[in-house]
Amino acid sequence: MSFIDILADQLIEHESLRLAVYDDATGKPIEKGDTVQGNPTIGVGRLLTSDRGISHEEAKSLLMNDLKWVAEQAEGYGFWHKLDTARQMVIMNMIFNMGN
Repeated sequence: MSFIDILADQLIEHESLRLAVYDDATGKPIEKGDTVQGNPTIGVGRLLTSDRGISHEEAKSLLMNDLKWVAEQAEGYGFWHKLDTARQMVIMNMIFNMGN
């Protein structure tokens, strides 16, 4: 195990790993309409502020994961495989933007 792996495990143990956005001052999940006392944070202490946020690569990775979910939802529609590519893209775009 590398030094970085050991440090990562230590930070996860000390900071915890949070998969939803939370307020770093209160530790509470941030819900629509909440007033944040500290900073919006996710993961292991990753601030979601204008000076840090996420990288282009991280945003693209999140999008690609979302699109896998969208594709799974779309394939559940009986008419899905009868559509041409352009119409499939429209359906997937709608699922992404509106939810299932």
